[in-house]
Amino acid sequence: MAFGPTQRRGYLKGLAYQASDNGLALTVALRAALTTSFSTVESGRLILGTSTNGHSIEFAAPAYLSPSDVLALLGRFDDIYTESKARLISGGTASPTDAEILDEMLTDPFLTSVRSYRADFSELNYVDC
Repeated sequence: MAFGPTQRRGYLKGLAYQASDNGLALTVALRAALTTSFSTVESGRLILGTSTNGHSIEFAAPAYLSPSDVLALLGRFDDIYTESKARLISGGTASPTDAEILDEMLTDPFLTSVRSYRADFSELNYVDC
């Protein structure tokens, strides 16, 4: 099964919701997940677990993703977080909230699906030789 934009969005939202429920900032949860240790349970599921600032948090990775796939995904999420926060700050939001950053993150092409396709030949130049 492919881990496309819809699944990536769902996984990111799940991380964000768990972070919020555990009193962690989204950036803290993302970076904690990147530096966490992996363990595999009997069912073959990959579990990421970490604790910080007196809070612990666990994430279950999709069964078809390897540890390196999960690290790549989390690394990309962290990059998108940094880019999204920078865009919001440069756009005039001095201290963006996690909700604002998450909304901005969800507009990233890595997390959006192509909904329609339209051929555009407006830049095509025909030269009669």
